[in-house]
Amino acid sequence: MRRRCRQNRSSQVDSPWQWLELQETTGGGRDLGRMRAAIVAGAAQLRLAVCSVSFAEALESCLETKAHRSLRTLQDIRQNMKALMRQYPELAVRLMRSLDRQECEKMLKHWFSHSAARFIKARANLLGLFNHALRLGWCSENAVTHIPIPVLREREICALSS
Repeated sequence: MRRRCRQNRSSQVDSPWQWLELQETTGGGRDLGRMRAAIVAGAAQLRLAVCSVSFAEALESCLETKAHRSLRTLQDIRQNMKALMRQYPELAVRLMRSLDRQECEKMLKHWFSHSAARFIKARANLLGLFNHALRLGWCSENAVTHIPIPVLREREICALSS
């Protein structure tokens, strides 16, 4: 499995050139607040790319880890996550670290909202995938944890008439 963990191999670059480049990319001038904001934004973007894998790679790794589980459980996980990737093709290549709660909630609500039971099952599968990614350091938080669980309305089971 290909992991994207880059080591810091900075080359010797003169500070004045870096200063000028930072000034140019932030619109020129000597606005230190704007330059600091650019550095913070760049650092946040760099964190997204460091030490993460794609959604599809994380899914395969998770399924390998859960190989001891029942065939039905593995089929459920695979089926629900593949359904999300079919509905959202860009999801397969997205880094786990770049997915947030709003995106995950939107996907689950859009694709599994027709049935509360299916939504709960898909949410549980996605929660497990994020827990796996979190344990391996591929994301910094579980994006699914705070997605509310819908209430299942239980109905009385009627006896079949003969």
